Order: sequence, then C-alpha cells, then structure tokens
Amino acid sequence: FSRDHMVFCLQHSLEGIAASHVTCVIGMAGAGRRDAAEQLQQSIHAAWRDLPEVPPLDVHVTHDAMIALESAYPSTPGAILIVGTGSLLFGRDTTGQEVRAGGWGRLLGDEGSGYDLGHRVITAVCADMDADEPSFLRERLAARLGWHDRDTLIDAVYQHRFPFQDVARFALEGAVTGDEPSMHLVRTAAEALGRVVARAPWDRMEPSLRLVGGLSTEKGYQPYLWDALARFIPQVRIDDTPADPLAGAVHLAWLQAASRSLAA
Repeated sequence: FSRDHMVFCLQHSLEGIAASHVTCVIGMAGAGRRDAAEQLQQSIHAAWRDLPEVPPLDVHVTHDAMIALESAYPSTPGAILIVGTGSLLFGRDTTGQEVRAGGWGRLLGDEGSGYDLGHRVITAVCADMDADEPSFLRERLAARLGWHDRDTLIDAVYQHRFPFQDVARFALEGAVTGDEPSMHLVRTAAEALGRVVARAPWDRMEPSLRLVGGLSTEKGYQPYLWDALARFIPQVRIDDTPADPLAGAVHLAWLQAASRSLAA
C-alpha cells in the first residue's frame, strides 16, 4: 500500500463520524526497521495535515508481526510463529522485551516458509532433469507451468523472477497424496523451521507458541510442522487458535489513545 492509499482509506473510514482526535496503528510487512516506520509515519502525518476538515491524527506504524502478537497475547508475554511466504518467531519474554528468531528474509533465512519450500521444489526438479528421471514434482511443473525442459525453467527463474512460493503448493499436494519425495521436502523444510524456533531464548519466555500464517494450517504441511516443533521445543505448548491481526491493531491503538489521554 502506498502512503496516499493509506491516507485515502483513513479519510474515508471516518466519513460520517464526528471525531475530535484519531489514533491509528498500521501494521505492515517491511516496517520492522524503526527508521523506515518513522519515515512513513512522518509522511502520513504530512499528507493528513494537507487535507481539509479532518481531525488531528496520531498514527503509529509497526510491523505486521507486532499486531499479530498483540492479538494473540495482548500486552502479555508470549510468542507467535508466522509461517507464510516468509517465516518468523516473534514475541515478548517475561520481562516484556521483544524476542525474535528467524525472519531474515529469503536470501538469509525464512526456513520452512512458502518461499523456502518452493525453492526446495525447484531444486529437486533440477536434479530430476539432470538425471532425466520422471517425478511427481517434475510432472506438475511441466503440466501446470509449462516447464518442460531446462531452458524454460531457467528462463522463468532468472529472466522472469518467478516467485518460488507459488510452487510450494505442489509439494503440499504431493505430501497429501503420499509422494515420498514431496513428503521429504516438506518434512525437511519443517525441521529447518523447528531448528530456528529452538534458537529463541525459551528459558526467559512463556512456554506457549501461537501459530500464524496460511502455511501453518495447510493439510500437507501442518502435521510435519507440529512434529518438528514437538521434536525441537517439546517443553512448549503449541496453539493453533486463529489470531486476528486487526484486533491486535485496534488494541494497540486503544493503548496509544489511553496513554495520550493520561499524558494530557
């Protein structure tokens, strides 16, 4: 979303509402760096001040993991594991300090994510092509994407920057139907993520982990993820109750507004 789009949405969400002051929390991917978040906040404030007949705005930009965490554990210790296109463990320890493991992005990590699993699918098909061996995954990439040979695969990856996460679904499909190579890829991806989660400082964290993100609920992935977590963090209780990031953003906005009111 662009700054102008955000301002437009804010303005129109207030139509027909008599507000003396507005507090808004925006959680978005890529806003984990404080300088980037502050730059966007300043830009939104500047654009808002140029609008006619709008109430004063107090906007706070944070990363999407924060609003998901706040939904799962409102202002309390706890951790979430985001498993989607990327992967990240994010939480608060028992002293209120933020805790992270993973979340380094596709070039440095994102183990067990959709991107990582898709990369594993493509490299497995490359090996099948080298050996000129048929496989479930090779057939799927040929039938669904037209990757019949080495040239079409290389062109898609290097010339058109194909999003690797888009082929993760073929491994999930194979895992559900019992294709052994697909099951192996999913299992190793989930185990890689389990190792990342185990790096978190669990000795100063509550032994509870909420799963967030579309991949964590996929039939072809979920059992492997749960097995990996049970293996690497057996002392931690896993919770797959859905989290609502919107509710987390609302709660953070309420806290900001309450703090502002007390300060006044």
